Amino acid sequence: MWRFASMLSGAAIAVTGAVRGQERPITFYVQLIRSSDSEQPPQAESTRVGTKLAGTFCGVLRWKNYWEICQRKAEVIPGRATMVWLSNGREVEIDLRRRRKRTVTAFPKREVGGPDDRARRRGHDADRRRAR
Repeated sequence: MWRFASMLSGAAIAVTGAVRGQERPITFYVQLIRSSDSEQPPQAESTRVGTKLAGTFCGVLRWKNYWEICQRKAEVIPGRATMVWLSNGREVEIDLRRRRKRTVTAFPKREVGGPDDRARRRGHDADRRRAR
């Protein structure tokens, strides 16, 4: 009886893993935007954002210009979380672990190699190992 129950639970785990493995990743584009009143870009490689995106910010913020510092593409599998590293030590976490809910957390510039950085990377590495 116990042997049958353990085989059944093993089969249920295998089926759950197979269904989860078939889920397609969702693509996100993460942009680091800087605002200013200056006509000059904050960095040489910065580009001015389009009018549609700038219009979104103008309703809340009162800057004249908005500049894209960098952009990253992230593919997140539903049921998982992904860290996206941007320039200047900034990070964004996209979390899809709760069904039908997306949580995006922005982390400010932190000291690379500091205690917060190492702890966060350790947790992210653990998620990466579990994903395999």
